[in-house]
Amino acid sequence: MSKYYLALLTILLVTSCGGNDLPDVVKFKSGLYGSRTGEFVAKFPDKPSVSSRHYQLGATQEFNEYVFQYRVGLEHRYVVSYIDFPEELIKAWDTEELFDQTIKNISAQVDDFRISERKVNQMKGYEKSITYALFSSTPGAMMKSRLLKRGNRIYYVYFACARRQPNTEDIDAFLDSFQLYQPKEDTSS
Repeated sequence: MSKYYLALLTILLVTSCGGNDLPDVVKFKSGLYGSRTGEFVAKFPDKPSVSSRHYQLGATQEFNEYVFQYRVGLEHRYVVSYIDFPEELIKAWDTEELFDQTIKNISAQVDDFRISERKVNQMKGYEKSITYALFSSTPGAMMKSRLLKRGNRIYYVYFACARRQPNTEDIDAFLDSFQLYQPKEDTSS
């Protein structure tokens, strides 16, 4: 797949508009928030808001992105999003190239962020996982992201701040808290 196509898709993903078909938000006994529909849990500071974006590529390629976000003022954002890509589309992409291009496009659109660290992770349950740290020339502004692939689903977990960067351990705790959640099937009938 051409780099031009990947760049175009990434820009499309970042700029698409919202929709109304929203998944659930659940607070679990552990204090973590997540989604049975999205099959994940994470340590958000409080209940995240949920939005969706609908994308269409050509006449036949349609999919939604679901975004779970908690903001602390205008300074800090804790985000988990996921997309279930059409199978033929996800098979056509090199996952690592898709992840790298996604981060490059986001960093180019958000002030003057630059990638300062890239680490491929071996995480159980995922086919691919890469963590990125991005910094800006603006003091205190940074973003730490993790992209994960499982089947045709891509998860994007990140923390971003415009200033007053918290402890690195707190940022890592949010990213590391993200895990898959398999809802229990209802066997009562």
